[in-house]
Amino acid sequence: QNLKSKAEKPRTCSDIYLQASETGQQLSSGNFMVDPNSGSSIDSMDVYCNFDVDQPVQTCLYPNADLTYLPETTIDSSQLISVRNNYALAKQTITFNCPTGTRPEIILTGHEEFSFSLDHEDVSIISDDCESNGSIQLEITTMAKNLPITHVEEGLEYEVDPVCFFG
Repeated sequence: QNLKSKAEKPRTCSDIYLQASETGQQLSSGNFMVDPNSGSSIDSMDVYCNFDVDQPVQTCLYPNADLTYLPETTIDSSQLISVRNNYALAKQTITFNCPTGTRPEIILTGHEEFSFSLDHEDVSIISDDCESNGSIQLEITTMAKNLPITHVEEGLEYEVDPVCFFG
């Protein structure tokens, strides 16, 4: 068997990219297995790696229905902590429905109770058609330690995209 040593296990998509670059491989964006805490491969996790040439390499984690971002088989949060510690920045997009034709009061909670509102400097409004009973789409780009979004005010209809770490 050709087993990789602990030092060679990819912790992030950046590690996968560097390993491929050393052998001259061209990678396409997609899902890959990583082991962010470099521990047992039992708790490795499936992530989306964005290798788009127009952006820095991104390691993206998909949210579960309860806004957790780790596989059910994960014993503790060390994998998420390790991803966060390997990157400087993170971004996440969230879309809210506006069924009443008015923009909802939005307060999002990230890691360690860090709060974001519409007027926060790290929040950008990507699109807003709430007046026509549509939706409002927000992108949060902040320090990696502040994401992912872990709580949304109850009663709001929303769809949250993966959190992507980079930089």
